[in-house]
Amino acid sequence: FPYMNDASYVIAAACRSFGINSESLPMQTQEDLDLARKYTSARECFPMICTTGSFLKKLMEPGVDPAKVSFFMPDHNGPCRFGQYNRFQRVLFDRLGFDKSNDGSYEDISGGHGTKFRFNTWKGFVALDMIRKLKQERKPYELVPGNTEKVYQQALADLVKCMENGAGDLLDTLARIAHTFTQIPLSNGYRKPVIAVVGEIFMRDNAFCSGHLVERLERFGAETWIAPFAEWLSYSTIRYTRDSRWKGDFKGVIKSKIQEYSQETSARKIARQFHGLFDEDKEVAVKDM
Repeated sequence: FPYMNDASYVIAAACRSFGINSESLPMQTQEDLDLARKYTSARECFPMICTTGSFLKKLMEPGVDPAKVSFFMPDHNGPCRFGQYNRFQRVLFDRLGFDKSNDGSYEDISGGHGTKFRFNTWKGFVALDMIRKLKQERKPYELVPGNTEKVYQQALADLVKCMENGAGDLLDTLARIAHTFTQIPLSNGYRKPVIAVVGEIFMRDNAFCSGHLVERLERFGAETWIAPFAEWLSYSTIRYTRDSRWKGDFKGVIKSKIQEYSQETSARKIARQFHGLFDEDKEVAVKDM
């Protein structure tokens, strides 16, 4: 999986829970960009250049057998060029002599359990969003520098382990994680300015792509807020309903509504584990937006 944010570790862990050997590639570096720019024109979207560089670097690693490597690049319709990434990468890999399979479902990366994989991954993404909120609301006020990051990294490791084991004890795991954040010693002064980091999801969520903007703002004394990663999937579900209506696909409308209900119900259960621990007033549902 290409690194987008720490959700990449979550989806890779969900994949492993179904017996598929999978991993997240590391966060991109300048080396990834330099490699990708040898094969791109500089007119492509920056996230496409980043992911292409990550893929090429992996393929060119000593000892890597390209025949045993498969990359995950989602597809999407609509006006964004995101849906063209996998097509461009397929052309590029073919030119470089790398065969690449291309499939439109999640069955191959979940051992035939596509629906369960998607639902578990959704829950993992929502959980990660909550953990990130706790981190961003506490880091500017920590009394011991680095304490919040340490707690966050342990929380991420615990979440990944839970996902790898099938997410059966997710709520219990999150309750324990929530408690660890309450143990971080914080200053008792005035609230600092709150800055919302918004924009295209890959650019705002990937620290390398944003020039480590969140960390820099925190060093200058600000508290930061970032939109949830899982809202991308919520929006996709809304699009699924809307597109099904346009097409007169009543079965699709029903399926999308079941999907929406499942997502909202599970998200509420997850959020309940963190009730009172973060500023819930800032949350705006995708539907309302």
